[in-house]
Amino acid sequence: MGGVAATRLVAVEPRLKAGVICVAPPMIKPGSVFSATRARLAAIAPEIEARTLADRPLLFLMARHDIYFSAEEAEGLIALVPGSAKRVKFFESGHILPHAYINDTVSWFSQHLKP
Repeated sequence: MGGVAATRLVAVEPRLKAGVICVAPPMIKPGSVFSATRARLAAIAPEIEARTLADRPLLFLMARHDIYFSAEEAEGLIALVPGSAKRVKFFESGHILPHAYINDTVSWFSQHLKP
């Protein structure tokens, strides 16, 4: 649930000037009928916070073969974030990203968190 937590944290904490959100699954699908468990999870869905992330530099690191979302669903989630300060990178992996994501993360923060 790290991607979900990261989305919420960046959305509510104004001291965070940039963020990297990894494999945050969209949790609300139009027309879905939720089980009781899924309905509880919908309350923390990244889609709820998406609009509050506007114009903050965000890097979304997503997986093309994730078991929790499709690439199209991920692109739909990212499209909900207003502004042009966002980037997305898809890895050809499942939910566990390859270690290369660490270099992407360090590079993103180095670029956007200059003193």
